[in-house]
Amino acid sequence: MKNFPISLIIIFLIFIEVMTGCAKLERAYPERNFYMLNFSRNSDLKTSIRHKDKILVVNHFSVSPGSIGAEFTYRVGEESYKSDFYNQFFRPPGALISEEVRRWFIDSKLFQYVLYSSPSDTKPDYLLDGNINELYGDFREGSKPKAVLGIQCFLTDQQKSPAKIIFYRNYRKEILIGSNSPRDLVQGWNEALTQILTELDRDLSQINLQVSN
Repeated sequence: MKNFPISLIIIFLIFIEVMTGCAKLERAYPERNFYMLNFSRNSDLKTSIRHKDKILVVNHFSVSPGSIGAEFTYRVGEESYKSDFYNQFFRPPGALISEEVRRWFIDSKLFQYVLYSSPSDTKPDYLLDGNINELYGDFREGSKPKAVLGIQCFLTDQQKSPAKIIFYRNYRKEILIGSNSPRDLVQGWNEALTQILTELDRDLSQINLQVSN
């Protein structure tokens, strides 16, 4: 043992130190967090169906390039944005919001059938399309943090030939939140989504759709 080269012992000790340091860095590395979006309905569910035997198809909502990824986006300056690798949506935001829109209109009873896509032998009566054009946390210096959500919606009457757009509106909400934390931001987005769906439901209830008796 005493004839073991000192240089090898030194190299071995350095290797152990380096590996220990790497292990500490790995343990300190931040974990990735994943979040869902959902609405919170404040009123009682309707029991009667307004448009009986009518089929509404909620198409997959498109997403503007600035919000297309699953990573959270923060606005940090007038023209500056950054993404957050460690805090993300569990699914792409277009899929999450499309599903919430579909669930909302199933509960609202505005149409008898609410689908993502209609069977091949069945023509839907109405198509609801949307584009998510804003989805970020507004964390600009000197301003209170806000959750921002903007959705462009339009309804197409498929019973007409050719199909005709009978409703169009841009919805945009800025919700003040308690902090810049991802959890508070998600709560703000959920509140914004609830407000937008409430207004969209009211708007579609007021347009002149053919009502079946």
